[in-house]
Amino acid sequence: MVDQDTPFQRWRATMSYHGARYHGWQEQAGLPTVQARVEEAIFRVIGRRQRVRAIAAGRTDAGVHATGQVFHVDVPACRGAQGLLAGVNQHLIDMEAGDIALSQAALMHEWPSFAAYQAEVGNEAMAKTLFHARRSAHLRVYQYTIMNGAAVSGWWRDRAWHVRAPIDVGLMHEEAQSLVGHHDFSSFRGKNCQSSTPVKTLKGITVARLPSARPFAGLFAEDNVLDGAGHRESGRDNDSARGSDSGGRDSDNDSDRRGKAGIARDASELLVIRVAAQSFLHHQVRNMVGTLVDIGLRSRGWGEGDAARILEARRRAAAGTMAPAHGLCFTEVRY
Repeated sequence: MVDQDTPFQRWRATMSYHGARYHGWQEQAGLPTVQARVEEAIFRVIGRRQRVRAIAAGRTDAGVHATGQVFHVDVPACRGAQGLLAGVNQHLIDMEAGDIALSQAALMHEWPSFAAYQAEVGNEAMAKTLFHARRSAHLRVYQYTIMNGAAVSGWWRDRAWHVRAPIDVGLMHEEAQSLVGHHDFSSFRGKNCQSSTPVKTLKGITVARLPSARPFAGLFAEDNVLDGAGHRESGRDNDSARGSDSGGRDSDNDSDRRGKAGIARDASELLVIRVAAQSFLHHQVRNMVGTLVDIGLRSRGWGEGDAARILEARRRAAAGTMAPAHGLCFTEVRY
């Protein structure tokens, strides 16, 4: 138990996690969750003096990832931002939870004693002036990734929804604009949603096709990646060099073998849907994405104008498939 004279602090932290192993953010008895791992790591950093409660900007579902989740936590005065970051991340690794990591920490509020902290937090009017990871947020951004095509990728297996049939991305984007604005989103509301109202304001939604499904594609100028390293001569790659060393025989033989056996190469592209709002209904993003994919596939006979029709129906049964969790990532919170 913390002594009443112990100085107290409220910290804000930004974090990322790969959600495949976790049953979402929120702590659940007997199940691995992101919140439970983070709280245990912080508990160890502060010397096991006080049980902590991490309050997140968004409670992601099982299997959902994050690159920009934000939480706040109230703890006895600790050793500074860098010490908190390093300590929590090391304990997460020690706990075999290295797929969770803090990237930033900032001190938001400070109290001279635990008693002063309790007095301010316990006062409703005063508490509203404090930073709160959930209540203070004015925009949340989610990204949904789809791998579209025949190719299967080990990298994207639990990071993107694999849809083999060709998707009309332009149609998806056009139909998505019908969802922007202040609406009753009952058609996209999860059955266990606890929101007091189905009315939300969608600030924006975009659907775009990326040029490559290869991880990190475009980060480097591939033509120059080995320049100056002594591994590559101008105008010649390793394969052509090997061919010239053998008088061209290997190259000819390779050509013959390719002609006889053929080369099989599947191709896929990445589609990215980005959605922004102050807040969302439970499963709203996944239900919207699944419905837009159904429209983009023109399944169920759906096409132009159907997103608006489904929205106006205000019935979950009127909408389409719920997209799987593993394609969703919580990317940003704005305050």
